[in-house]
Amino acid sequence: MRAKIALVVISDHAFIPSFAPYNVSMKEKRQAYIDNVKKDTMDFLSSLGAQIVLYEWVYDVESARRIASRIKETDFDLLIITVPIWPGGDSVIELAKAISNVPIVLWTPVTPMGHLCGFFEVASDLKSLGIQFEAVFGKTPEAKEQIKSYMRVATVLKKLSKLRIGQIGYTPQAFIDVTASEVDLRSKFGVEIAHLDTSELILTMNKVTDKEVEEVVSEFKNKVGEVKVSDEELVVSAKICVALRNIINKYKLDGYSLCCSPLNFEICHPCIAVSESTEKGVPGSCEGDLPSAIMLIIMYQLTGNPPAVLDIDSGNIERNILILWHCGHLATSLAESPMNIAITPPLYEGEVMGPGAVLFFPIKPGRVTIASLNAKGDRMLITTGEALKVEKNKGSGAYSEIKLDSDLVEVLRVMAENGFGHHLCVVHGDIKTELEVICKILKISAIVC
Repeated sequence: MRAKIALVVISDHAFIPSFAPYNVSMKEKRQAYIDNVKKDTMDFLSSLGAQIVLYEWVYDVESARRIASRIKETDFDLLIITVPIWPGGDSVIELAKAISNVPIVLWTPVTPMGHLCGFFEVASDLKSLGIQFEAVFGKTPEAKEQIKSYMRVATVLKKLSKLRIGQIGYTPQAFIDVTASEVDLRSKFGVEIAHLDTSELILTMNKVTDKEVEEVVSEFKNKVGEVKVSDEELVVSAKICVALRNIINKYKLDGYSLCCSPLNFEICHPCIAVSESTEKGVPGSCEGDLPSAIMLIIMYQLTGNPPAVLDIDSGNIERNILILWHCGHLATSLAESPMNIAITPPLYEGEVMGPGAVLFFPIKPGRVTIASLNAKGDRMLITTGEALKVEKNKGSGAYSEIKLDSDLVEVLRVMAENGFGHHLCVVHGDIKTELEVICKILKISAIVC
């Protein structure tokens, strides 16, 4: 999806087309300059894939007031302001009334004469008013990437504010570190949170037809390399899979957190159900972890790749490797090959932990971003690494060995000292810069390591 851009040029009253301070010839030169700035700016932004939905030129307080109204009426993702010459600060103050809560890029091509003078008048005014912006200089490849990152982030944040996340059950007993401050999360990200009880999932399971069950069982048997559970256990997993699918459709959910305990011990492990929904673009976090559900949605929206939430399992200090694991709910495309996937009972140290089935495979190799959002959504851990190619171990569930870019011990120390819990969210692709931009726009403390 192309980012929708509102583009505002700020200058002084001498650039009003009808204003001719000297003579007709000067008026024509002014108009030619205006036309040239418009073409140059719009060509540059269009080359980055932007869709310009608003183009306005602020000359004075009156025009700033008029354009502020237009900004409020326009549906856009990102506001880009450029300044070709020194403007009056009173115009900036008037315009600021409409832009205090939108993502802003303040961009200057640096040349010709006058661009930087005007740029720093506007930058100083906005900063004094407490308005966040990203300063971008020139048309270099670095500047282009900076603007493109902001466009991607602005588009995701706009979508995020319209999303509905299901909280299906609360957190399991004693899982204190994954509890959330819902009011803070709603306020920070603008998401809608739908409260659902796990009893609805169970009741919906009882309405699933034999035909629906057969279709799910057949689908999963055909896309894995090995099945190590009975058909009876697959049937139970298929029922909860269809039930979760129906709840997602009924409540129009874009993601969810699911309290899987004691559901997994008494009724069925919902891992295959979570795997299917995440594969189809509706990410789910287990153990009722609402902040991780939001983090997963952000990762998916930025990359288009299925994300995963995993436990911090162990590490290898000598090799600088972080080892992550979870029960077996990951999207199947996270496996290097379908033949690497086995459907197994939910095992822990060789013992079956409850009814149903889970997916057993190592995550495919590749560049990954790792992140975690705290309970209030005011701190985000961000780090990167390389998921390694690993062979199946003798256990159960899904897992990954990640060679971190940063020092393992330092990452673990930073996590502990900043109060992050035992879950980490992982996605293929390097979105470290985009996550930092999100933190800047939403005033989240970015803990980058």
